[in-house]
Amino acid sequence: MLFDKRTPYNKTAYVHLGPDPSSFSLAAGPPPDLIFALDSLKEVLAAQTTLPCSITIKPGLPAESAIPLAAILLEYPVAYIPTTLDSPFLSNVTLDVYECVLSIGETVHTLLKFSCPSELGQQNSDMLGKSHLIKFLTDTYLPRIRAMTLIATFQVLHTNQNLDRIAL
Repeated sequence: MLFDKRTPYNKTAYVHLGPDPSSFSLAAGPPPDLIFALDSLKEVLAAQTTLPCSITIKPGLPAESAIPLAAILLEYPVAYIPTTLDSPFLSNVTLDVYECVLSIGETVHTLLKFSCPSELGQQNSDMLGKSHLIKFLTDTYLPRIRAMTLIATFQVLHTNQNLDRIAL
């Protein structure tokens, strides 16, 4: 749930994407505009007596804050912060790709899919390592699935991939 004690931005790793298609680094924290947008969103939600169908974020939020805001709202544990939108991102960089899937009978549904540069996962295993992220995702989503009393199987799949670019 958005804005509970575990979320939003203290459980998210922020990856700064440099201007070079293969450059990246772990950011110290969220961009200031992102914190402001989340605080504004929290105020809007607190003032609502009923849930709105849509919420408008104040215009002018730069891409380096809007893109990680989307990651937080979707509860991704990794949020990318681009410096430009004009070039491909993480071109031919080895990525850890995580996919949370829900199997109901023979049907498999992807709930969430995201990536993180493998190098960052190796350098920051306590936050971005494979075993940590799989545990985090399982601890986050499995109780919710069980609460719905679905007869389903939840799984976190992990692969390593090199892509021409990633989508933000």
